[in-house]
Amino acid sequence: MVSGWFQAAALPVPERAVVVVDLGAQIFRVGIIDGEGCTLALQEAEAVGVDRQGLLQDLAPAAELLGKLVRRVETLADHQADEILTTVPGPLLRSYSSDGKVAVPEGVVESGHLLRAAEHAVFSEEISPGSRLVHALRRGCRLDGQDHVVRPMGLAGHRLVVDFFWVLLEQRAAETIDQLFSMADLPKPAFIASPLATAIGGLTRDEAILGAVSIDLGHAATGMTVWKDEVPQAQFHLPCGGRHLTGDLRQVFQVSSEVALDIMKSQIPAVAEMADEEGRIRVGRKRIKRRKAARVLQSRLEDTFHRVRGLLSTQGYWGEANNGIVLSGGVSRLEGVQALAEAVFECPVRIAGMEAEDRQWTWPPTHEEIVSLKARPDLVTLAGAMEFARLNLLNLGSGKRGPQPTTTGVPAPQVHDLRGELGALQEGL
Repeated sequence: MVSGWFQAAALPVPERAVVVVDLGAQIFRVGIIDGEGCTLALQEAEAVGVDRQGLLQDLAPAAELLGKLVRRVETLADHQADEILTTVPGPLLRSYSSDGKVAVPEGVVESGHLLRAAEHAVFSEEISPGSRLVHALRRGCRLDGQDHVVRPMGLAGHRLVVDFFWVLLEQRAAETIDQLFSMADLPKPAFIASPLATAIGGLTRDEAILGAVSIDLGHAATGMTVWKDEVPQAQFHLPCGGRHLTGDLRQVFQVSSEVALDIMKSQIPAVAEMADEEGRIRVGRKRIKRRKAARVLQSRLEDTFHRVRGLLSTQGYWGEANNGIVLSGGVSRLEGVQALAEAVFECPVRIAGMEAEDRQWTWPPTHEEIVSLKARPDLVTLAGAMEFARLNLLNLGSGKRGPQPTTTGVPAPQVHDLRGELGALQEGL
């Protein structure tokens, strides 16, 4: 069951363990947390069985690798996982928001009224048969015309309106992921939308309240999640990412994909002016100008940022972006990417990561001899998925440890998923 409106948070059980998997287009990452929410181990490996779009194609090698990674973290942590949570790539998801309106003839709001409101809301749009409900997030309530009702249960009123944010996954894609874990001899996983996990890991509580946009510069795609009033407002993705950067390098310099990736790893900046004009990169028998390579990256990133700005503007969310943009993902580790993004977006931009290296703790709480998440914006998605697991699978919530800090050390958004309480809806989809 999932903690939320209808049940108290469970007491932590140290013997429990949850494995958290991030099925990235380029890298598979696996972590494990114990019943108190502490991260005990982290392993990663280059993804296999994934196509250019970051979608699973060849399940056999992917399942073999996944099984090895899970067994490795269980061995390192000396814990056997009871549950598994995995991220779902943004391109596979569909999200929308809707209102559920119900009458309260008894005069007092009860759980049944909330469930009826959810049923009315989820079916307000046409849904393809067999869609799987990934997230059911409450965005707000209105009781007898009064907005911003936080906890409607037990309040007196006669007309209840509940605003929900839904994330759905096509059944075929869900079955593919289930089959992957079955082939790896692992339990059936729970799902978390990758863009949502990135936002939980990267945004601060203030950003989530006032409004901000989390942008994940991934390998296969660029994902965006718009937040305001502590809840997600929208999710989008663009089919452009790190693979396009390596593709551009491959075409410009006439090299293989492996060599293009090596060029990317040679600390090439994202802004041409930051590269040494006389600097060279030795690639086999070739010597490539660093500034020319940086100019290739800058051109592609400028195009990506302009496309992101255009999408957010046309969808009506540029106001939230103006409050601040948080970049994460492997591409965000390039030198100068923050300055380039600020020039294109014309608003505050920061890279998700630890603010100070001298902290006595990391987030999430970890066994630091094995796990370190400092200055790793590429691990933000996994870190956010871990926090989601703490709150919704381990039911630790704010009663046990309070709001957890993001990778900046500032309290993160708290996201309660109501899937467990809306089981009847899941069966009806």
